[in-house]
Amino acid sequence: MSNQTTFSTTAIILAIVGLVIGGGGGYFISNNSLQPKINDLETDVEVLNSEVANLVSTAASLEQGLVENEAEIESLGDDISDYQSEVSSLTTEKSSLQTLVSTLQSQVTSITDENTELQSQVSTLESDLDQAEDENSDLEDQVASLETTAEILQLSLAVTPGYYRCEIFGFSFEYPQGYRITIDDTAGGTATGNFGHAYIANADDSDGYSCSWVFTPTTPDLELGLDVGFQLLQQIFYLVLGTRETYTFDGHVMRYQNYTATLGSTTIYGIFAVYYCEESNYFYIIQHASDNTDVFPGLFQFVESMKCHDPPIARDETVTIGLTVGDTDDQQMYQILANLAIEDINEYCEQEGLPYNFRYVLKENLGQASIALLNTQSFKQEGIDLIVGHPWSGQCQASLSYVDNNDMLLLSYGSTYPILNIAGDNLFRLVSDDTVQATAISEALWSWGIRAIIIIHRDDTWGTLFYDSLYDVYTAKGGIVAERLQYAPTTSQFNTYLSSAEDTASELVSTYSSDQVAVVMLSFGDDGGRLISQASAYPTLWDMMWFGSDGTAFSDSILDNAPQEALHLKVLSPYPSTVDSGEYHSVNNRYLALTGSDLGFYRASLYDSFWVYAKAIFQTGETDALSIKSVLADVAEGHYGVTGWCTLNAAGDRASSNYGIIGYGEDGRGDVTSIVYGSYDGLTETVSWYSMGVTIDGEEVDGISPP
Repeated sequence: MSNQTTFSTTAIILAIVGLVIGGGGGYFISNNSLQPKINDLETDVEVLNSEVANLVSTAASLEQGLVENEAEIESLGDDISDYQSEVSSLTTEKSSLQTLVSTLQSQVTSITDENTELQSQVSTLESDLDQAEDENSDLEDQVASLETTAEILQLSLAVTPGYYRCEIFGFSFEYPQGYRITIDDTAGGTATGNFGHAYIANADDSDGYSCSWVFTPTTPDLELGLDVGFQLLQQIFYLVLGTRETYTFDGHVMRYQNYTATLGSTTIYGIFAVYYCEESNYFYIIQHASDNTDVFPGLFQFVESMKCHDPPIARDETVTIGLTVGDTDDQQMYQILANLAIEDINEYCEQEGLPYNFRYVLKENLGQASIALLNTQSFKQEGIDLIVGHPWSGQCQASLSYVDNNDMLLLSYGSTYPILNIAGDNLFRLVSDDTVQATAISEALWSWGIRAIIIIHRDDTWGTLFYDSLYDVYTAKGGIVAERLQYAPTTSQFNTYLSSAEDTASELVSTYSSDQVAVVMLSFGDDGGRLISQASAYPTLWDMMWFGSDGTAFSDSILDNAPQEALHLKVLSPYPSTVDSGEYHSVNNRYLALTGSDLGFYRASLYDSFWVYAKAIFQTGETDALSIKSVLADVAEGHYGVTGWCTLNAAGDRASSNYGIIGYGEDGRGDVTSIVYGSYDGLTETVSWYSMGVTIDGEEVDGISPP
């Protein structure tokens, strides 16, 4: 390319010279005047040629660089594509890891909650173990004491031929074969024992305690006689007092003996007496003890004035009813109430000459549906087909198929699941299911002017079924359920739920007034207390009325853990109400004296359950479950008990219930407590609000009224 350029430049110069020579015609360059210019031009040309050569070389280098750069760019493009693919893969992997982390965090939260619950259970079990060890220690002491007593009294375990061994007050004595022992408490209740067993009810009163043991022959041609009776008296005296004192005879038909005993620092004065009635061939052994000797003259007069009368009717048929309690915490209170029911029924049988002796066997379900089923199966093995229980719906549900298939009956005093409202099954309930309570809540909301609600509820069977019932009845009235929030019963932090509810509430108050929007919590006391304790951080929710269910009424847990929040929010909750009747007050006063607590509706339903079974037995003369089932609804409809009329619906559940509307307020001392602010009438389905509320102690306080 450089040689071609040089040739062309020289040719141009020669051409120019030729033109000058040829075109000049008359000029002839004969001298060298132009030569310097030519030389300069040639020099310039050479310089230009050199520059051109440099430029060509530079262009070639640039072309080579361009090729190399294009190759490098192509290589970088491949790298970028690889990097982009790797970034996409890493992004996908990151998303998967984030999902995994979220799942693990959820599992950790769940495990933490379960661990907390397990730790609580472990603590409870450790407490129970400590108590059991203490009780075991006490029992060991008692056993040692009894063993010592047995050695002192030289009691023999062998039974004398022709005699049966009987236990009274924990002491054994023998009595002739063929005789039944009836232990008759003079204060009211009776119990019967036969062939080695005796039951005794002690009645404490201001004059001490007294009871009479009535011995009658089981075979009419057997002669008991005073001597045999007095031999028994000697046995009792010897075993109780550890002495064989000389007894004073008072005529032919009476013998008695005064004694003293020491209980702690108190001296007890007592008397044993035996009275025999030849006409009816029976005798009384009477014992009375008191720390006041002033009662003795009247007692002697009573003993000496005793006249022969017909012996008690032999109640040959023992009816055993099974009773279950939900968990261990319920046992003592319900057992006391069951004792009252059985005593009253047996007293009625004696007064009316009915040949029945009622008793019950109690089993604890330990808070578990599986244990309830095992207890049901155990009752069947023991020949017990009539059960007062189970108190919890889940426990009833777990046992229902078994009782249906094995001709047993459940008569529940606490189950409320709507899904157990089944016609023709073997579960009857003296309480209404939750659809009735949902109606009460809906009417309370509507009467308060609430037209839109946010429902926060336990995510379990009870909470879900209750939500469904409330949703149906409230929306049927035209109400709006704006949001549903479900939480695990073990939840401790409710910020997520409350934050969502706050957002919804803020939107609702832009459509409705704040007085027309409310929160409904379907909770129990423990989780409900945790929920409202965190509500003050959410201003819209905090300014609203809150409503609840029977799970949040009369809650000690709420009062202990969130009293000020409960006072502010009220948490108006329906709770089945008792009736103001003589029947209720009669039983409640006795129960209150024994426990310091009022019955309440659910406990009162337990008492009525025993009576409904008993009346069905009286009506049919049968004790098998199918015979009782055939008349149970009719008997319940005609029974006005402690809970009022016990009419059942077609599914065998209580047809209607009245409710008190319970909230939280201050009593006269300024303490936060449960207050009855209104009532719901199950027959008219209307709510009344009280101008004066009533505390659980009967104190009147300021009421509340709708805006």
